[in-house]
Amino acid sequence: GHLYKPGASLYMWRDFFTKGNIVGCDINKNILFNDDRIQTFYLDQSNVEQLEGVKNKFSGFDIIIDDGSHIKEHQIISFSILNTLINPGGYYIIEDFDEKHLLDEDLISAYRFIASNNDFTFQIFETGRNNSSDLTDDILLIFYALIFLIFPFHF
Repeated sequence: GHLYKPGASLYMWRDFFTKGNIVGCDINKNILFNDDRIQTFYLDQSNVEQLEGVKNKFSGFDIIIDDGSHIKEHQIISFSILNTLINPGGYYIIEDFDEKHLLDEDLISAYRFIASNNDFTFQIFETGRNNSSDLTDDILLIFYALIFLIFPFHF
């Protein structure tokens, strides 16, 4: 909207997660910045090589929120590459998932396949927000990385 300011959500997450480091990516090089516990860098979500570069640069995240291009092909490419960066017990969230894509059985099956092969559970969450614009923004896809605990047995 007209009140949008670049980086506002990154500042919000930094303030919410008081001990966390926030990493933001954007395709617009003009809005990149670094601040206290916030680091941003350029990333084209459709570029597999750049997404693979993220895997080489970072060792893991507790949460990844895809609020990028909102193009379904970009969302699935990003998830298929970046899901391996989620720490056990972490989340991968795709924001603004278009409601009409819920009817795309092949797309949902692809997400389920990637999730199940990488120890994620998968949920579709409706926020109840339904705006009047052409973009639907009331669907989130939430992937939760399962935690496996191994306890040593002593006899």
